[in-house]
Amino acid sequence: MKISLRTATPLHIGGSTVLTPMDYFEMGDQLYVIGETRLSQVLAQNRLIDDFIAEMVRSGRNFSLTVYMKKHGLLDRNAAEAVMLYKSTLLSDAPKEIRPFVRNAFAQPYIPGSAVKGALRTSILYKIFKSLPQHEKEKRLWQPVESQLSQIAKRKTEAQSQQKRFNAEREKKFFYSRLEAELFQGYGLPRSTVKTDPKFDLFRCLQVSDSAPFDADGLVIFPIRIYSARSQSLKKPSIISAECLPQQRTVEVEYAFDEKLWKEFCEESSKTHWGTPMKEFEPWLRNPWACQQEMCRDVLDHEAPFFMDEFDTDEKFLNNADLRLGWGGGLLSTSLCLLLPDDLRKKIRNLLFTDRGDAPAPKSRKIIDYNERPHFSMGWLRIEKP
Repeated sequence: MKISLRTATPLHIGGSTVLTPMDYFEMGDQLYVIGETRLSQVLAQNRLIDDFIAEMVRSGRNFSLTVYMKKHGLLDRNAAEAVMLYKSTLLSDAPKEIRPFVRNAFAQPYIPGSAVKGALRTSILYKIFKSLPQHEKEKRLWQPVESQLSQIAKRKTEAQSQQKRFNAEREKKFFYSRLEAELFQGYGLPRSTVKTDPKFDLFRCLQVSDSAPFDADGLVIFPIRIYSARSQSLKKPSIISAECLPQQRTVEVEYAFDEKLWKEFCEESSKTHWGTPMKEFEPWLRNPWACQQEMCRDVLDHEAPFFMDEFDTDEKFLNNADLRLGWGGGLLSTSLCLLLPDDLRKKIRNLLFTDRGDAPAPKSRKIIDYNERPHFSMGWLRIEKP
């Protein structure tokens, strides 16, 4: 079936790369990202290859393609069309670097199915743990998290005593992996003996396609700041510029549930690793969108008073958000942290991120600025169909 998603706030899905002033130039309210081959052809036509290289060497990291093209009379529409891969509307003043949106080989942006599926996986995990009685939640979630934090703290102390690097990013990445494995992985299939391969993960039953690519020139570069609660300076001075799919844009992904594969899992394993019947998980796997909607409501119920109390603003426009994707979502939208008591959330923040003592966890938010005020939090979408 096709699922139609509509952005409630700007959405950024990117990778680890950034664009620098060597990769783009500005003209009016548009930012043009160049193709190297196209730029070299224009420079050759104007006999500027040697001069361009010399200028790059002289300027080093301070080189600006905008300044160079303006100096040589190339900052016009004809030259721009000749050298660009794509352009974006620029709402961020003089960006020092830009986080690009994920694009295909033809420079067309799209939403990866893996991003949607990852969000659905987290929301089903959230729903399962939320549905547990309190004593079971403490046993299966709180206590394992507490134990894991103790082990991480021990590894961190050992690394520091041996003057070795503590890999906090790795610890963050795999923090909930044991809980996921306990619930979703290691289930048998007919004619199979080894169960450690990803093909024995129940989530194979859910299939989500990449969205169709959307307008290559239709993204907007927004200014994003980090706002931090209970700080001397509410917002950090630096601005992060990122290509975003703006609000009120619709994209579609295709979603399917593999009936045959689910039947094979159930034939080989009548119960989950917790000992509960597989049929208890089935409604959530069949309709992960309902799990995602419930998790979003819980996050928004938490965020609304936080934004009002800490940042003196509200997020009324998010009342109908059903899904959160991409960069800027933060811990509450991408993990089980909302199900943990405050003291455990603070321990996670202080150990794996920055030690902020008894400040709220999480303490900061990535927010799009408007007139020097927090305006949009990022990555919220509405499910419009079916």
